[in-house]
Amino acid sequence: MQDRLRSIFERALGLAQDLVCFTENMADACRLTAARQFGLALVDIGSIEMDGTETIRCLHRGDADLPILALSGPSNRQTVLAALQAGASGYLLKERDDGEIALFIRSVLRGGCPIDPFVACHIVDVARQAAPILPSVFPTPPLSPREMEVLHLVAKGFANREVSNLLHLSVLTVECHMKNIYRKLEVKSRTQAVFEARAVGLLP
Repeated sequence: MQDRLRSIFERALGLAQDLVCFTENMADACRLTAARQFGLALVDIGSIEMDGTETIRCLHRGDADLPILALSGPSNRQTVLAALQAGASGYLLKERDDGEIALFIRSVLRGGCPIDPFVACHIVDVARQAAPILPSVFPTPPLSPREMEVLHLVAKGFANREVSNLLHLSVLTVECHMKNIYRKLEVKSRTQAVFEARAVGLLP
């Protein structure tokens, strides 16, 4: 899988090999991201050498703005939700071809929250089961009109800088709105914010 990803980064995304790093365990991954700045982290959920969910949690705790894409083989609902709740920005199955993986990586780098269609089925099931009780959790929309504008654009996959251009706001202002959205929805990532907003009816 490392050889395959290295090839995707180099050939499909045009990244030099020295910009791509691999680690074998959670401690090394967290140490590396603390020492260097990265634009993206990919975490193998099924790796025997590391606990994928805990690795995501560690990376997200170290840098809440670091986009994290979880990769796995066929997964159950608990694994998918645990990864997203830990801070993953997206979730992709390894069975996808190289072109699809490259597309997911590009989406995450642009600030999107791509979810594999098969994985999305698990999320839809959870949302349907939770739907009857959600209105009482948020009886009125907790977000301001401006925060809703920002969230709508984030849900469409726009990065903070793109949101700032579209709404004629500074990037810093958009980041402040995102922090308020996280706080009000009690989430820790863009993926969780979009998922929670959809679950409670704030987004279609």
